[in-house]
Amino acid sequence: MNFKKLRTKTTIYFAAEIILVILFGYLFIEIAEDLLKEDLKPFDFAVIELIQSNISDKWTIIMKGITFFGGQQWLIMATAIGGLILFFTYRRYGIYLMLTMAGGGMFNLVLKHLFERERPSFYRIIEAQGYSFPSGHSMSSFIFFTACAVILVKISKNVLADVLISLFFCMLVLAIGISRIY
Repeated sequence: MNFKKLRTKTTIYFAAEIILVILFGYLFIEIAEDLLKEDLKPFDFAVIELIQSNISDKWTIIMKGITFFGGQQWLIMATAIGGLILFFTYRRYGIYLMLTMAGGGMFNLVLKHLFERERPSFYRIIEAQGYSFPSGHSMSSFIFFTACAVILVKISKNVLADVLISLFFCMLVLAIGISRIY
């Protein structure tokens, strides 16, 4: 690939990233405004009711396993080990993973103190402390697994593998989010 093509491709990726950041930033602000006005409580309770209406011993075991992969201890360990392995094999991806997780963790703390939303009172398989929004568990797992997907897709040379990697991590993040409500 020549330099001009590479620069054009990089410019397109950068523009797409800026557009996505603006779009998702706008959506986040809209949701946060509704949250502050408490417009989302009926939605919260409807989702909680839907998910918790399916509680069973079998699903509880599965959900405890899934929620483990979004837990702080596991994510810190996975970031440290994965970041070090990547640092010595694909240096920029190792740095990307560690900085993304550190930045995301700090951003989550800022947002929690900005919104100060108390946790809703409902049965949870894992008790958590502090403010509920944004969920540190869900946000950290989203950041980590999205970063992993980006890294694997960048390393991969196969379009089918890229699609499967992306689908797998999307489903995992969704399952972790559901497990936090279960």
